[in-house]
Amino acid sequence: MTNKIPPPILTVVAIIGVFILAVKTSYAKLYFPGQVWAGYFIASLGLSLLLYAGLMFKNAGTTVNPFKPEATSDIVDQGLYAISRNPMYLAMALTIFGIVIRMGSWLGLIPLLAFIAYITAFQIKPEEVALEAKFGQDYLDYKARVRRWI
Repeated sequence: MTNKIPPPILTVVAIIGVFILAVKTSYAKLYFPGQVWAGYFIASLGLSLLLYAGLMFKNAGTTVNPFKPEATSDIVDQGLYAISRNPMYLAMALTIFGIVIRMGSWLGLIPLLAFIAYITAFQIKPEEVALEAKFGQDYLDYKARVRRWI
């Protein structure tokens, strides 16, 4: 079963969940000096990595469409893709984590963990099946070298 919701929309839904949990609860609060700026920095880093990972796909001439992994024309395995097979999803999770830090609620980890679980089950695993079918041993070798997340 594959995901029918665009991953950026899932990211926004998770961020909204973080905001709701942070605003509606007065317990499970997190506070440390520089927290707001740390949260902004982490979220900005996530967005920057997302753009960079997308540009790497574009420069390789392959699709970034998460609904058509079979349209992929090449295995991108350089740069961020030598560290994580899914740096775009990792960057989305990092962005959500930055918002969790910014909002200062431990309960914000719930939407983050839900995002990671959902993306893994309904986006990443079906993509892996499609890429194994398309690229065979080359993709299996890549999977053996590089972790799914980090």
